[in-house]
Amino acid sequence: MAEPSVSLVDARPVRAVSTNSAWDQAVELRDRLATAIRQTLDQEGVEALVLESQVGNYPPWVRLEAWLPAGGASVLRRHRGELEFVIDAAPYRKHTLVLTGYASRGHERIAVSRWPTGEFATGDAREWTLYALGRGGKPSNYRPVMDALIGMVTAFLPFVHGPHHNPIRGEFRNALRLNGAKCLMQYKGAEGSAGGGRHPRNIGSRSRRLFRVQGVKQVT
Repeated sequence: MAEPSVSLVDARPVRAVSTNSAWDQAVELRDRLATAIRQTLDQEGVEALVLESQVGNYPPWVRLEAWLPAGGASVLRRHRGELEFVIDAAPYRKHTLVLTGYASRGHERIAVSRWPTGEFATGDAREWTLYALGRGGKPSNYRPVMDALIGMVTAFLPFVHGPHHNPIRGEFRNALRLNGAKCLMQYKGAEGSAGGGRHPRNIGSRSRRLFRVQGVKQVT
């Protein structure tokens, strides 16, 4: 007589996590950038190393490392090309995802820091990859001189923002102000209750003066 089959019960520990947080969006963007880098390598006929951060490693990142032939008689001479993108979460900002990256080839290097990811598309990732491989010029979205000039002009215009502007959202800005005022009031209240309205430094100096006077009286 055949024994009845027993269904397998999955009793492994499970921790429920969100699937729609800013970090999940950062991982999705990392995956899209990694796909764009690999597609560019295939189109250019280049085999190189593409590394990605592991699951649970935050902020997520993707990195390209390539040792390109330098040409000439020696086949051992190589030029190193690197590209890295790091996607970070900025939950209190207008743009909740920001990108920091760099690309280098030989002694040349370009870099950006905490750009809103809305200003960086997968097409830009292709241009950055070509630059790192030495097969293209500087990316079209990399304009440090223009950004600096615009930043100098907008610094004197309070209602005009410079490039890559990512302010704190209004609801969090007000909350930070209220919390700061609350902390200041609590500090003032604690200071007053501890010293009867006097500054601790004044209390200490008054105590020292009384001690000196009492000491003189005891000697005489």
